[in-house]
Amino acid sequence: MLFRSTARPRGLAVPDMSGVDPALSGSLGDRSIRDAMMAVAVEKRTGLFTLTRPDGRTRWGFWQRGGPVGWRTEPMEEEEVLGVLLYRAGTLTREQLQESLALMERTGVRHGEALIEMGICTFPQLVLMLQKQVEYVLQRALREREGTWSFHLLEDLPERFLAPPLRVAGLLYKALLAHARQMPATELGTLLKPW
Repeated sequence: MLFRSTARPRGLAVPDMSGVDPALSGSLGDRSIRDAMMAVAVEKRTGLFTLTRPDGRTRWGFWQRGGPVGWRTEPMEEEEVLGVLLYRAGTLTREQLQESLALMERTGVRHGEALIEMGICTFPQLVLMLQKQVEYVLQRALREREGTWSFHLLEDLPERFLAPPLRVAGLLYKALLAHARQMPATELGTLLKPW
């Protein structure tokens, strides 16, 4: 385990949406979530996507002006944590990762703030890293096939996000292209024949 959780609260604050009907909802096993993400992008909506798996794991996607700006997963998925992503990409050494985690625990700052304080990255670099993290988690979320999703419209998100919203259309195209490359040629041909 590269990342250890601390006793203090972690992650993004999730608004309580119990008792509030979602604007959109569906199953992760069909293409409805992709269609919903495109509609949210076109309409430049702000809100909260909630993806719930049968095993109880939940992801919350924070959308601002039509695109994702942040994610939270419970229980936490180590491979999606910023420091772990940077370590696996070779941007951080194991020692830097451990030092940044200790700084987070001591001072209560978030991981990106710890990396800036340590001089490992600058603010503009952090914004780019956070965008990559959001894209990475989005791609993982789009691969989910079991469970349900919903989207609640919000006037404002529970906090201010550093990175601008990602452009969903291009990301969905990349996800569909990757999916098509994994399909057997005969199955792909059958799907494309009507077009």
